[in-house]
Amino acid sequence: MTNISTPPLSIAVIASAIALSACGGSSSNSSSGDQAPGNGGDGGITTSTQFTIDASAGGSGAAKDDPENKFSYFSFASGTEVALEDNEAAASNAWDIAFKRNSIIVNPNNSKAALVADQADFYNADGSPVKASFLAATATTEAPEFIAVTAESIADIELKADAATPALGSTWYNYDFATHVITANTDNHWLIENAEKTDVSIFHVKNITTAGRSAASYTVEFFDNEAEQGAAFVFPQAGTEFIADFTSKSEVCFDLDLDSEVDCISNMDSWDLRFDSSFNIWLNGGVHGTGNASATTNPDTFAEISKTTEVTSFAMSKDTVSGIFTDAETTWWGYGIDDSHNLWSNYRVYAVETNSGQYKLRVLSYYAPQGSTAPAAGTSGVVTFEYEQL
Repeated sequence: MTNISTPPLSIAVIASAIALSACGGSSSNSSSGDQAPGNGGDGGITTSTQFTIDASAGGSGAAKDDPENKFSYFSFASGTEVALEDNEAAASNAWDIAFKRNSIIVNPNNSKAALVADQADFYNADGSPVKASFLAATATTEAPEFIAVTAESIADIELKADAATPALGSTWYNYDFATHVITANTDNHWLIENAEKTDVSIFHVKNITTAGRSAASYTVEFFDNEAEQGAAFVFPQAGTEFIADFTSKSEVCFDLDLDSEVDCISNMDSWDLRFDSSFNIWLNGGVHGTGNASATTNPDTFAEISKTTEVTSFAMSKDTVSGIFTDAETTWWGYGIDDSHNLWSNYRVYAVETNSGQYKLRVLSYYAPQGSTAPAAGTSGVVTFEYEQL
């Protein structure tokens, strides 16, 4: 049992490792009937700037080790793309917003965002798209919504930073708001599938010690599957303990196969759990690392979870990044509007607050515009957006 003065704070999202959906077609050219708002006029907004950024990230389904499979970073202050690798961007203030296929994130170090024009007529009451609205819309027809957004009109709107959410959540500890005491929730156990998706272990936290507002150590326990690969899982009744010690570091990575601590950076594809002194436990992939680790969505007692005999994908979760551009209720795109696999802009308007000021932004197209040769016209993941400083 330990004592801290304030509840633990969530760690800032690391932009280097968000998992991207392949939705929106392959990297090949789309048909001539695809939505291309930029071809329908620039909206007549002389005060705004349009910018096209190649966020195709090596194409849909690109391998994780493909050097092109990364975010493309943009600075509003310079009006240019910023050349950064994902691992460099995590600690950089040189960029404000980044694009990777259909995902858009803002820099957790310096930026916040909010939806300020929701295009309600594009959606039914149940959230389903009004196809006629999407099909009829162009940058020109929807320009009034963009023009109407001013610093004064959004003065009372709260802008929020993107946030990372670990699949393990926070139910591995108990926090007493009256006494400010943190204890391990020893009853909650999770089934963890490793980064290589070759084996599983049961995991729980046995003890927590703290140093000020941070953790000093976690004592955790693993119950490794003893069955041969492909056979029904068999778990031992006695587990193996590991202590994540934060005396000299704030992050500790653990490899289930090796049953030991490993270096986080040099083992980006193979560590399975990352323990942070900021009271977060991450899986490899989704937010940090390049693996495919996952955990059961709902924790349970050891007696119950040890009855698991196989991994069922619908019962497993990965770490995720949540933000105004990526959340389903506020995202910038609609899918399959013309009964194809294409993405269509809903022309929603967003406000983005950065170190250099506040900007409004809308996405005009997800496909390389007509006349583009590199990448070819119609290539998916080539995002044209419009912005203006407020």
